[in-house]
Amino acid sequence: QAGGLGYDTRLAEWLSQLLPLVAHNHVRLITNMGAADPFGAGRAAAKLAEQLGLSKMKIVCVGERPEDQIADDGSTSYTYLGAESVIAALKQGADVVITGRVE
Repeated sequence: QAGGLGYDTRLAEWLSQLLPLVAHNHVRLITNMGAADPFGAGRAAAKLAEQLGLSKMKIVCVGERPEDQIADDGSTSYTYLGAESVIAALKQGADVVITGRVE
């Protein structure tokens, strides 16, 4: 769902329900709700985690920054990432991994 932010506009709605469950059940969450701006989504997720009293939750973003997606002619392109970067984030101890596009 597009919203102009570059990431899924439902991010806060979903994570407000999921982050407490992740913490309580000691599980990890991987989501591609970062879409074209996983780092913006990560900032929003970190802010939400702090509001929920989960400031120690480790949130890792994987993907391209929006400014890296713009070509010299003004067009945009997106790279689909493989699982390697997600696996690396999990090995670093991420509780939540927010990605852009992953194949």
